[in-house]
Amino acid sequence: MSSRTAETETIRRLFAAYRKQGMKKNKAIMLIAASLGLLQKQVLETLQQDKDDA
Repeated sequence: MSSRTAETETIRRLFAAYRKQGMKKNKAIMLIAASLGLLQKQVLETLQQDKDDA
């Protein structure tokens, strides 16, 4: 499993978990970005790419 794939999977799973807990989309993206040391834009792009692939 490549690093990018693991990162994408982590973002996807964290986002799903936060949303299931009732967290707003923007807050979830902010927390994921902060915890993984990424820009919020990177997290959003990853989630959008994942959505397009589905």
